[in-house]
Amino acid sequence: MRLAICYVSNSSSDLSPKEIHELLSDCQSQNNKRNIKGLLLYSEGNFFQVIEGDTQEVKTLWTEIKQDERHKSIIKIFEEEIETPPFDGYLCDFISEDEKHPQHNLKRIFDQLKSLDEKPKNAAEEVLKLFLKCH
Repeated sequence: MRLAICYVSNSSSDLSPKEIHELLSDCQSQNNKRNIKGLLLYSEGNFFQVIEGDTQEVKTLWTEIKQDERHKSIIKIFEEEIETPPFDGYLCDFISEDEKHPQHNLKRIFDQLKSLDEKPKNAAEEVLKLFLKCH
């Protein structure tokens, strides 16, 4: 069985654009090694993430995320067992007010959620819409 978890959190410190890109790259690399699929976005001091994969791997990663000092005010949106095919890889992105975010990138972000079962997909899409509005 596979598990999906979605959460939002605040960064515990101000990160430079270079630090953000390094963080996103490291997360993508580590999650790919663990066969964790999903989506990680960073914008204006906030994280939005959906992780999915083998139940035990996701639970282990979730424990690590909760202990990671780079996060504070972690709010879990959902934790659901899923049966749909896995995400198409692991997508990371940095969204900034200083940079115009191309429409095709936003479509790619929402397309990434399509592989979730209906209930978690709807929850993730609603939170993602709010997340994107705030930047």
